[in-house]
Amino acid sequence: MTFTFPWRTRKVKHPVAIKLFYEDPQARETMGVILGMTDGGVTYLTDLLVVEKYRGKGIGTLLVEQFIEAAKDTTIVLLTADANDFYKKFGFEERAALVRKPKQ
Repeated sequence: MTFTFPWRTRKVKHPVAIKLFYEDPQARETMGVILGMTDGGVTYLTDLLVVEKYRGKGIGTLLVEQFIEAAKDTTIVLLTADANDFYKKFGFEERAALVRKPKQ
């Protein structure tokens, strides 16, 4: 039996976390955050959170745009099961995924 591991077929750099915050400097309050990680070839967008009272003001859009800029020249994989219409406007496409859930 032979196993193929994707990280062995391409040169992988050390993983780097991407954390971007949108803050209100006057209130000294974080209004939104986007999180992910990259190995230099593939970038995973894992979380986007906007504080409820700031939603609908374009903060999520700004954070996604900045994340895409930070991850340019890599393939970005979105790890979410909701808000797909929101992400499609940034060029994300639906693809099949394999998911393994823990046994209960």
